[in-house]
Amino acid sequence: MDTLPAFFKGELSDYSTDKLPDFVPIGASPMLTAADVQKLCQSSDPHIAAAEAQCRAGNSTYASASIDQLVQDGTPAESLQLCLLEATCSGDTALVRKLLSLGVPVNMNLMEPAIKRRSLDLLLLFLEYGLDINKEVEWCFPPPLSLALDTGADELVIAWFLDHGADPDARCQMDMTPLSIAMQFAPLSIIKMLFVHTSAPQNGQLLHYAARRTSRDSDEVIDLVLQHCKNLEVNDIMYHNHAFSFEIRKCVGLGTALHEAD
Repeated sequence: MDTLPAFFKGELSDYSTDKLPDFVPIGASPMLTAADVQKLCQSSDPHIAAAEAQCRAGNSTYASASIDQLVQDGTPAESLQLCLLEATCSGDTALVRKLLSLGVPVNMNLMEPAIKRRSLDLLLLFLEYGLDINKEVEWCFPPPLSLALDTGADELVIAWFLDHGADPDARCQMDMTPLSIAMQFAPLSIIKMLFVHTSAPQNGQLLHYAARRTSRDSDEVIDLVLQHCKNLEVNDIMYHNHAFSFEIRKCVGLGTALHEAD
């Protein structure tokens, strides 16, 4: 059956592939190497850039001396933030402590490299210097316990976060929590640890995230969600109870937890 509207037929009949413009391939987008990224991020001040390189290389003695000289020359602490990040990435706890004591501000970018190194000393330092363990990493990514879960941290690191006040039910502006990430990716033993610390979570669309889980224990995880989240209904539409998240994500087609299951 011909179902095209008359006006559309007319447009098609007048259309010719001969009228198509010639397209010139633009090729693949250039890829930045790690060295390129470092060059883009490093300070334009050669003295600060040299200190950053020493921090990156783990040359603690030389880095410390360079930082002392920079401070004596009046360099503001805010200008040494990449030094702090590089020292964190190299696992130099003493240098990190020195930079923090000089007033270099602590920020969320420091958490992931410390987590990947399983450095509880660094994590504790960041808390001592004012990092909020339950502050969102980004507007669309939950607090740093989520980084630990997302990067596959072991039970020791997860337990450290919980022992220092991390809330598995703390969300970002989007309705996503550390528990959301755990439902989809974390080992069952870690999920049970999280539920011990938040027995009745209210946030995070947990049933939908659990439905995305592909491991063999997915049924057990879904049962845990239903056991702990008494206010859930299996036919709830994702973000039905969080207007901001719904408006952001409705364009992709939201549905029930069954909609998320493979």
